[in-house]
Amino acid sequence: MWLVNTKTIELEELFESDDFEYAILSHTWIKPAREEVSFQDMFSLDGSYRRKQGYAKIKSTCEEAARRGFDYVWIDTCCIDKKSSAELSEAINSMWKWYEKAGICLAYLADVPWMPSHPVCDSEDISTTAFGRSKWFTRGWTLQELIAPKRVVFFSRDWNVLGDKSSLRRQLHAITGVSLHVFQFPALFHSLSVAERMSWAATRETTREEDRAYSLLGLFGINMPLLYGEGEMAFRRLQEEIMKVNSDHSLFYHHAEQSQTRRSGNHKLLADSPSDFQRLDKHAQKGPSPYGWDLTAFYLTNAGLLIQLPLITPMGAHSHLLPSYTSIALLNVVGELLSPEGDWRLALFIARVADDYESSQVICEILGSPFWYPFTPDIPEIPSTPLLIIMDSWKYESAEAPPDPKIEVEAVLKHDRRMARSRRDGEGRRDTIMRTGWSDIGYE
Repeated sequence: MWLVNTKTIELEELFESDDFEYAILSHTWIKPAREEVSFQDMFSLDGSYRRKQGYAKIKSTCEEAARRGFDYVWIDTCCIDKKSSAELSEAINSMWKWYEKAGICLAYLADVPWMPSHPVCDSEDISTTAFGRSKWFTRGWTLQELIAPKRVVFFSRDWNVLGDKSSLRRQLHAITGVSLHVFQFPALFHSLSVAERMSWAATRETTREEDRAYSLLGLFGINMPLLYGEGEMAFRRLQEEIMKVNSDHSLFYHHAEQSQTRRSGNHKLLADSPSDFQRLDKHAQKGPSPYGWDLTAFYLTNAGLLIQLPLITPMGAHSHLLPSYTSIALLNVVGELLSPEGDWRLALFIARVADDYESSQVICEILGSPFWYPFTPDIPEIPSTPLLIIMDSWKYESAEAPPDPKIEVEAVLKHDRRMARSRRDGEGRRDTIMRTGWSDIGYE
């Protein structure tokens, strides 16, 4: 790990076995990027790099870190040899850990002026302030730089203190959408759903398309090789890696644009980018398994996703609009409470393509986007069904496919959600049929 000595402003290489403390800088790059001081510049003999705009930032960072008692500071522009793919990969995969272990993170907001008469902590509408509109809050890499360090102090363009992560937690929540719990109780961070963490990055940007995925590695505790040039495949690889270490079904709670090669109405199993997680229900969270079924491993194969889920046959008042081969698959994601007795569960409309009798799997595809289905715990236990959700559903066109699944699905859901509010009938019998949107079946 290369660090800048705050007294000499020169690079030194230290190892984890060495006993040292360091500060770390979070900032946005100067444009053009050649005005930033690079790793190679720091070893040049003529010292010409001191005339670059970025050198003043390095010098001020060293002075601030030294004032706070740190002998070393890590700065991404000059502490990574970006000409070495191996060192760049190591740095990006280690970055969360480096920010997490730093004694302090100095967040430099170059576009925010110092206004002592209008402190940030007193702003009623933070979105209208220079702080709230800072470019720092729009960049992909700065998300982990906000969350990972124990302490983050924000500085204006002339290095006056604007506040820290603790004192500005409500303003930071309003700007970034990051839960207040993350700022108040950092240990709870990894218990938050995958979809919620993805939503924080939905509007953030990076210079390289691949970095939208690479900048999220630490957010999910993932390490993976970097392949610049792979484009949006980087985000798909990230989701595949998340599935290997996290059983959270909210990974599938997104609204990806439909592919031109897919049949109209079919939903992509994996998202194309973090933007697909924008405008989702922030209350969605991983919850106790409906019906008490055991969570089993789910994973991708070359054919699709292997997963076990309970299936419900839609049989509401408008169910005749749907083909007989459709079912509702309940995911292990909870929404807001429906009533004291139940809540909303995230679900998928699926279409059976075929049955693999040898493996007892139902081969299926997804129709439409994920939706919320009313769940009540008093309905009979439904066994989970092994599913193979195919990735390239256009290969399995169904002859009796509905012309517009989205319209028909929404008609059934509108009925089922209304019926979910039904209570006991006149004889005191619990009308579970109406509560769940089922018909033609019943039980005491």
